[in-house]
Amino acid sequence: MNTTACGYCKKNLIGRTDKQFCNDRCRVAFHNNRKNTDYRNDYIRMINAFIKKNRNILKEIFEQEFTPVHSQDLLIRGFSYSFFTHESVLKSGDRYLYCYDYGYLINKEGFVIIIKTNSRV
Repeated sequence: MNTTACGYCKKNLIGRTDKQFCNDRCRVAFHNNRKNTDYRNDYIRMINAFIKKNRNILKEIFEQEFTPVHSQDLLIRGFSYSFFTHESVLKSGDRYLYCYDYGYLINKEGFVIIIKTNSRV
């Protein structure tokens, strides 16, 4: 018989000796609370929010316009050029920056060419 306390609400546990929480609600609340107090997760969430916003802007333009847009147009929509997931450098020296599956290249005239990758992980 278990005589320890719940990891979240601290009530006495009854049952198995390896039981840590009195119910699913306490288990979920404990892990959510622990996740939310980790400052590194907050930083990662913030970066991910920027990248997701960038991806959504690229997706919207790609699906609606299919033509290069000026780099200032992306800034007006809230795009942040500092945040991307990865890059690809072509033999020509052109550098595509990606926000997950949407990539962009800024040409010499200041226009942004948007592409979508079809690869699946």
